[in-house]
Amino acid sequence: MIVLKNIFAPLEKLEKCFIELRGQEEAFVDGCVKLLVYGREEIDLAVIGDKRIRICGEALTLAYLSEEKIAVRGVISGVRYIEHV
Repeated sequence: MIVLKNIFAPLEKLEKCFIELRGQEEAFVDGCVKLLVYGREEIDLAVIGDKRIRICGEALTLAYLSEEKIAVRGVISGVRYIEHV
C-alpha cells in the first residue's frame, strides 16, 4: 500500500519550522513558538521542535507577527540555530 502525504497541507501541521530568505533584506519564519529576544542586531525565536533560531544583522525590525509566523526586515547577515529552548 502506498501512502501519500498532502504536500499542500498547512505548514502549521509540520513538525519543523520553515525559514525563507528573500535576499539579504527579509526573513520569514513559519513555526515560531515564541519571540525570545528582540533587538536591532539580534532576534531570537523559539521554534517548533524545541529549537532556538537567531537572526543577526543591522536595523532589524518585525515586519509581520502572527501566532506562528514572523517576518523580519533589515540587513540580515546570518540565521542560525543556537541551542535548544
